Amino acid sequence: QDVQLVNDTFYALFISSTNGSSGSAICAFTVQSVKDRFADRVYKYRETLTSVYSPLPAEKIPADSSPGKCIENSKTLKDVEENFMMEYPLKDAPVQQKGGAPLVFLDDIQMHVLQIDKERSQQGGSLILYAGSNTGDVYKIHSWDNGKKHAIATVFSPLTSYEGIRDMKFLNDTLYISTDSSVKQFGVVVCDKYIKIDACLYDPYCTWNGSIFAGVCQVRKAAGNLYTHENIPKLMDEYFNKAGDNVTSRIVGVGFSTTLPHYYPFTLDGKKVTWRHAKTDKEVKLDMSNMKTCNQDLVLSRAKKDDEGTYVAYLEDRKLNTVEVKLMETNEDMENAWKARFTEWCEVFDQVKKYSASCNQGSC
Repeated sequence: QDVQLVNDTFYALFISSTNGSSGSAICAFTVQSVKDRFADRVYKYRETLTSVYSPLPAEKIPADSSPGKCIENSKTLKDVEENFMMEYPLKDAPVQQKGGAPLVFLDDIQMHVLQIDKERSQQGGSLILYAGSNTGDVYKIHSWDNGKKHAIATVFSPLTSYEGIRDMKFLNDTLYISTDSSVKQFGVVVCDKYIKIDACLYDPYCTWNGSIFAGVCQVRKAAGNLYTHENIPKLMDEYFNKAGDNVTSRIVGVGFSTTLPHYYPFTLDGKKVTWRHAKTDKEVKLDMSNMKTCNQDLVLSRAKKDDEGTYVAYLEDRKLNTVEVKLMETNEDMENAWKARFTEWCEVFDQVKKYSASCNQGSC
C-alpha cells in the first residue's frame, strides 16, 4: 500500500485480502536485508503454470553476472541478464523483516497510506507513525524497543463522513490528507486532550507534569528530566503504594444524587472497578439507584439512609479510593455543607491564581 524510508530502514504498509478477514500490518525492512536477499542467487521458478514454485537450478543462472544487483546505468546490462530477470522475477525466499514480525498489526482495519515523523523518530528507539484508513481515520502509532512494543496513541477523525484517505503528508507537526472530495490539515500535538497518565505518556510528543494525583499532560520539551512511556510501570507502583491512604468525603441530601470517584489516573483497558459498601462488605449491586459512569465511578441516585457509610473502590485486589458518604437530613446540615464546599472552591481558585502568576513570571 505504501512505503517510507527512514535512515537505512524501509517501513512498509500491507493489507490483507479485502475478500476475507481484513487487517493491516506495518513491517520494517533494512536496506541491507534487501541486498542480502538479492545476493543469495536463489530464484523461484515453475515448469508450467500449474506447477508448484521451487528453487531454480543453479545451472540456469548466468554464471558471470548478478541479476538484481544495483548498477549505475541500466544500459550496461547484458541481454542475458535482462532476459533472465524477465523470465525469473521472483526470489525464492522473502526479504526478512526487522525483528522477525510486524511492528504493528491492526485487525479489521484497512490502512492505505503511511507517514512517519522522521525528525522525532530515533533509530533503534521511538518511532512515530501515522496510518490513514479507508474510513477516514488516522492512527498515530508509537513503536519502541526496536519494534517489539507499540501503542496507538491517538485516533484522529478529521472527516465528517466515511471516506477513504487517498494521500497523506506530514510536515511541521501537521498532517495534510486528501480524499476524493476534499483536502484537510490538522495538528498532531494534542497533549492537552489526555486525562489519563499512561495515555499521555504513550504519546511521544507529551509528558506528565505534576504528581500522579494532581497533574496535567503537557507538550514534551527537548531538555529536562521528563516522564516518558518507560516510567509508566514505576508510576503505577507509586500510585498503588499511596492509593490505600486515599479518603474522599461526599455529603449528599436525602433524595439527591452524588458521584463517588475512584480517582484511578491510568487507563482501565476494560478492567473492572469493584465498589464495596463497608456496611455489608459486599460488592455494591447495580440497579436504578446505584449506577456506574463510563469511567466506572459509582453514582448513588436518590440517596437514602442505608446509603450512608464507607465505600471502597478496588481494581482487582488493589485499593483505589475510600469514600465516606454522609447524609444531610436537615436544612442546617445542607447549608453548612455548601458553605464548606464554597470555601474549598475559593481555596482552589486562589491556588490556581498563584500558580498562573508564577507561570507568567517564568517560574512554574
